[in-house]
Amino acid sequence: MAPLIQSNNQQQYPWYSLFFRNGHLLVLSIMVLVVAGLSAINNIPRLEDPRIDTRNVLIITPYPGASAERVEALVTDVIEDELRQLYEIKELKSTSRSGTSVVAIELQAWTDNSSNQQIFSKIRDGLSNAKLNFPTGAGDPFLDDRIGATAFTLLVSLESTEGHATPVSIISRMADHLSDQLRNVPGTELVRIYGELEEEIQVTIDPQQLIGSGLSINQVSELIASADPKIPAGMMYSTEQNMRIQVAQELDSVSTIRDLPLRATDQGGYLRLGDIAKVQRGARLPVNDMGLVNGQQVIFVASRMQTTLRVDTWTNNAKQIVDRFNDQYGGTVQANVVFEQNTYTETRLSELTINLLLGCLVVMAVVFIFMGIKASWIVGLSLPLCAAFAIFSLSFFDEQIHQMSIFGIIIAIGLLIDNAIVITDEIRSKLVNSDINRIDALVQSMQHLFVPLLASTLTTILGFMPIFLLPGNIGDFIGSIAISVVMALIGSLFISLTIIAALAARFLPRKSEVSSAWYSIGIQAPSVSFGYRAALEKALKRPLLGVLACIAISASGFILAGQLGNVFFPSADRDQFEIYLWMPEGTAITETRVVVKSVDELIRKKPKVAQLSWLVGGSFPSVYYNQVMNKDNSSHYANAVVKANSVSDAKVLIGQLQTELDQAYPQSKIVVRAFGQGPPISAPVGLKIFGPDINILNSLGDQVRLAMSQVPGISQSIASVTFGEPEWVLEATQDASQLAGLSLVEISRQLQYALDGKVGGSVLEGTEEIPIRIRVGDEFRGELAQIQSLPLLSEKLISQGVSMPVSALGNFSLKPTIAGITRENGERVNNVEAFLLPGAAAIDVGEQVLKKLDDMNFSVPKGYRFKIAGDADEQQEALGQLATYAPVLLVLMITTLILSFRSLRLALVIGSVAVLSVGLGMFSLWLSGLPIGFNPLLGCAGLIGVAINGSIVVIAAINANPKAKAGDISQIVEETMGCSRHILSTTFTTVGGFIPMLLFSEGSFWPPLAVVLAGGVGFSVILSLVFTPLVVSRLNRSEKIIHGVYQ
Repeated sequence: MAPLIQSNNQQQYPWYSLFFRNGHLLVLSIMVLVVAGLSAINNIPRLEDPRIDTRNVLIITPYPGASAERVEALVTDVIEDELRQLYEIKELKSTSRSGTSVVAIELQAWTDNSSNQQIFSKIRDGLSNAKLNFPTGAGDPFLDDRIGATAFTLLVSLESTEGHATPVSIISRMADHLSDQLRNVPGTELVRIYGELEEEIQVTIDPQQLIGSGLSINQVSELIASADPKIPAGMMYSTEQNMRIQVAQELDSVSTIRDLPLRATDQGGYLRLGDIAKVQRGARLPVNDMGLVNGQQVIFVASRMQTTLRVDTWTNNAKQIVDRFNDQYGGTVQANVVFEQNTYTETRLSELTINLLLGCLVVMAVVFIFMGIKASWIVGLSLPLCAAFAIFSLSFFDEQIHQMSIFGIIIAIGLLIDNAIVITDEIRSKLVNSDINRIDALVQSMQHLFVPLLASTLTTILGFMPIFLLPGNIGDFIGSIAISVVMALIGSLFISLTIIAALAARFLPRKSEVSSAWYSIGIQAPSVSFGYRAALEKALKRPLLGVLACIAISASGFILAGQLGNVFFPSADRDQFEIYLWMPEGTAITETRVVVKSVDELIRKKPKVAQLSWLVGGSFPSVYYNQVMNKDNSSHYANAVVKANSVSDAKVLIGQLQTELDQAYPQSKIVVRAFGQGPPISAPVGLKIFGPDINILNSLGDQVRLAMSQVPGISQSIASVTFGEPEWVLEATQDASQLAGLSLVEISRQLQYALDGKVGGSVLEGTEEIPIRIRVGDEFRGELAQIQSLPLLSEKLISQGVSMPVSALGNFSLKPTIAGITRENGERVNNVEAFLLPGAAAIDVGEQVLKKLDDMNFSVPKGYRFKIAGDADEQQEALGQLATYAPVLLVLMITTLILSFRSLRLALVIGSVAVLSVGLGMFSLWLSGLPIGFNPLLGCAGLIGVAINGSIVVIAAINANPKAKAGDISQIVEETMGCSRHILSTTFTTVGGFIPMLLFSEGSFWPPLAVVLAGGVGFSVILSLVFTPLVVSRLNRSEKIIHGVYQ
């Protein structure tokens, strides 16, 4: 019983009747909800997709000239040993390549943006400790903690204005200038530049002249650094004024560097740097990456905003900066917007909003048909009020308005109106009795409905709680659906018990006032009611047959669903897609660019292509929230984003281009891939092989790739462990090196300085520091014969006045080496990944790969193991997380029902209805032909809480009638018939809310989930109006017999 309050006339009424008795409170409550909703719509940030918290970071450490094996042993292993001590780290993955170590860290799923910065600080401390154990020549580790699964908000390309040949170095400086301006836009989180040139002062030395001077590159570098006094010399303090003291002038120009004295000559003069070297300003080569847009070289400036702003507001402010930049420098450099997230956000939210409004119209039409015009506007008022409450509540969870939160409200449309329908229908039935006044009609209706409505709302909320409780990236992505649904349901219960009940009691007509027209009381179907009554009476006499029929239909759904394709998440419905291009390991970035230009021309000839953008040497700046950006400093790799004229054109191009590019460029691996949805996954199909020996891992990987090549639907496959990168090995002997007075380490160091250069000193220009690099000229290091001729020096050789060429120490031999070594949690792993053709179901293809391996008698030696990766692994992990919470929530759901009905039997009946409803949802999915995946399974989780609401109402009605509770068939029929109308109306409104999504939604993401929910709820009418009364009747009669025996 609800708590009572006492009015002025001493008549006691429950608290919820206050809204009926106080008209001002009723109106003000409606106004507050409307204003709160409108305020939230205008102020809550808007995004296209949910922001996934940063749980993935990269550590990039250069070790120039080192082989993959040395990088693994001397750098990667040191970093991993240091970081493995942190319990907040879930997984450590590393790739050791020639010259570079890349360690990818995934934090535990329970971490989020409120705690990850502290963890990043611990990681930085660990890197500082690891750096102490690095070998000589290894660079500083760089922690990139901004690669989270979030798209850039604005991507701008800078290029020469048409008719001008502005040098790329100048464009790079302008890109720095534009990035500084974009950082000043309020709400900017991150700005990065891609494809820029790194300027340096290049001191290129003739090796013979260097030998003649008696100096080495290392000595020249130290001389330049010592002539660059950036260290302050102190202060002179006097009684009148304090004066700063500076020793000479720091290096400030090329001419200053050129005039630096190296040593005194015999003639009393000085040998200056310019006498033996060319000193000029230039770009560091080879470049790390290069940007292209529609075939023209550009530099990208990528910006990302904070989630506390509306994307349209930030974008407008940022584009004003770009326009101002063009007005100022448009004569030489042009900045063009390549990607703007706001356009996609507006399109996606507009589409979902239209679906939401259409769903509301369908729901209102159903209510009008079933209940008449006056009742429909009362019930319909709950839609905007509950939606306003749900949107306003998003701010309490730091959520934004995006496709997931809006879809949650779309799901809730039909659900949140159920309480209003039941309450309004009950009050209308009470008002038929002229002996009951309006406030008593309200109170009696609430006393009868409060417990079942509370129970049905709580069980529905518990059905969606597993979605809300999912941790990690998958939880960030879909958790907003549950938040919207749960808050809408909480709002629906409160609003229905107060505002809607008060409006119904105030404004619904009594029987004498009711017109007999259908639009006043709703459509009546006496023939249908009579037919259902007769069928139910007949079924109650032989309940077992009806129960078995319901179970058979549900069970068929589970069986038939096994025939459907299986995907984790479907591809994104987008007019963009991406291309990966791999050249053979060791390919120079200039050669990769040549191939990219050729591929670029082929693709841009397609009339359906609107824009084509490349980044050669690394991952393209993210334009979609789960675009994987983990390829940096990869000269043999290129990544493109293609923008088609429409979503349908993009789908056609993906398959068409994959076929054409495979035929045109057999020497390259090219993958054309649609953007995926869900958490970021590097490839849809994968197999990880673990073991110690790199050669065996490579051999096993080749066998897996062979199997993959024979599976339909796979376009390309790659392995993380590969051989074939060429390496020249100097077979220097200890005897020869000792004779020259050189250690093998010193030989390596002198060659490294000659080929890669040695940085010594820098030039300051404003706030920019330009390094000075000393090395031999390109004409002395581009061919093996030139390298063999390079002279080496030692104290012994200098004292003799001679030098020794490299060729005197031994011969060079060409050997294939390991291109890359990958590890996972310290264990070597060969990660074999496959990409799919359009239409292929990832999890099904993965199963076919395993079957093919089994047919090939694939096995791994002792000490080796393999596991599935890709979509299948992610789905297993996500389902495992769902399964963790499901039993607890199921127990809570059963407990709620037991407390509501004070009967374990009835609670178990409703529990069986929940399970059977899942089968009906799967049956609906089979009828639609859509693939099964994580979305439909989420729909099943929500369906469990939704589909049982009708059964709860039926059981509550039967329990309220003593004769029906005792097993009287006629009374059970009567009570079930009394519930049938609002069960049908609530079912049709729930299904009606999904109709626009099913009929008008483009793409493949939402329909599977909507089909499971709509179909499951629709078919659950059978469970509510047939299965439940049959089972309850049987249980009641059995209980009566048992009581009779004991009496």
